[in-house]
Amino acid sequence: VLQDNSSDYGQNLASQFEEDYSGDVVIKESFLSGDTDFSSILNNVKAQDPDVLFIAGYYPEGGAIVKQAREMGIDAAILGPNGLGNDEFINLAGAENVTDFYYATIFVTGEYGSDAANEFAERYRAEFDTEPDLFSAGGYDAARLAADAIDRAGSTDPQAIRDALEETQDFEGVTGNISFDEDHNPVMDSFVVGYTEGKISSVEAVTAE
Repeated sequence: VLQDNSSDYGQNLASQFEEDYSGDVVIKESFLSGDTDFSSILNNVKAQDPDVLFIAGYYPEGGAIVKQAREMGIDAAILGPNGLGNDEFINLAGAENVTDFYYATIFVTGEYGSDAANEFAERYRAEFDTEPDLFSAGGYDAARLAADAIDRAGSTDPQAIRDALEETQDFEGVTGNISFDEDHNPVMDSFVVGYTEGKISSVEAVTAE
């Protein structure tokens, strides 16, 4: 497990992974946002010869980690969170190194995407001349969720909006249907996307429990 120790995102992901993973975590190393040289921690990882490497962080560091890991001869399967879901990750890692790589995401397009996701992607390309990623799709849904909550609350009072958001069930977003649980976490389906040489080679839907 490699965690971004400079963010709650990285730390929480690593903790949750360790809690849910049924195998043995043989080593846990940390890095910081902005780091570019991961040779020291990857040497420690290589010495353990793991079957799986989980990167709990974002794509700027994640791409560099994958590149350096593969160049060092680490051939373990690599797992990542939605924070790696950006095309720049492939550029940073090098397409040839993004093999036996899997990451979780809330947004896919093309043959694997929903009609809503593909329609959003089409509009996004027309407006910005680039491909949308999960951050743009998630941001779009977040804005629409807020607008929907304001409309249902009939008010712009912060507490009224919060209460309306809390009651949200099956909101139809471009990332799927969104509800909120008792801890205010979004409950929604996701996907595990596999890559071979920088290209999507598998997509598995995971239904929210």
